Amino acid sequence: GDQVWVATGTYKPTADSEREASFELNDGVRVFGGFRGSESTAEQRDWLNYPTVLSGEIGDTGYQDNSFSVIYTENVSDQTLLDGFIVTGGNANGQSDKGGRIRCGGGWFNNGSKGKVSHPVIRNCTFTNNHGFDGAAFYNYGESGSCAPRFVNCTFSQNQAELDGGAIFNDGRRGGDCRPVFKNCNFVENMASYGAAIFAENENGQVELNFQNCLFKENMAYLWGGGIFTKKGEGELEMNIGKDCKFHDNYPTDINKSYNLSRD
Repeated sequence: GDQVWVATGTYKPTADSEREASFELNDGVRVFGGFRGSESTAEQRDWLNYPTVLSGEIGDTGYQDNSFSVIYTENVSDQTLLDGFIVTGGNANGQSDKGGRIRCGGGWFNNGSKGKVSHPVIRNCTFTNNHGFDGAAFYNYGESGSCAPRFVNCTFSQNQAELDGGAIFNDGRRGGDCRPVFKNCNFVENMASYGAAIFAENENGQVELNFQNCLFKENMAYLWGGGIFTKKGEGELEMNIGKDCKFHDNYPTDINKSYNLSRD
């Protein structure tokens, strides 16, 4: 597929104050950040020393009028890639029902709902200081559809949800199928009412969470599930947490419930 190389700098989804504007990734396109400008291959870039920032900081100073979602994906395959970016400043504080784009996924709204399929790959990215009602950094929307993003070498830090999923909300309700994979990811100092790092809900659908070599540290839930909170209804909800995963100082608990929990 096509590749897009993005130089170091800060980029916003709009030059004005249109809060519903987002960066939209097309199916099959691989987008790489962290370029100084002299590279001839993607392997030569250095995204740590030459950061490429996708920011929702539009409008006035302060986050209340920031972009509802910095990034939006819909109907994309696992050939769609974002690699080497910082995603920050999203604020999904709009009034709508659960699953509404303006209230979920301040950093990224991944829409695999209502018959859609959305399976992007996210690699070497940091999601920080995003806000929203649900899924402040990433809303994985698989209601009546399918969403299975794969996260590799990503960090989620200091994201805050008013309700559920300080970093990520996984939504497999109403016959949906939601199967995210997290490998070598860090969840640090995220906050929410339930599920400060991860929240998952199936309700007549299927959710499968897979974690390999992940760190959950100092995430705080106001009510329950500092690390992971699962809300199980009819259907299947499964968590596969590798023995190489670590949980440190999450409040008030690391994991609230364990449905079909395996520690391989």
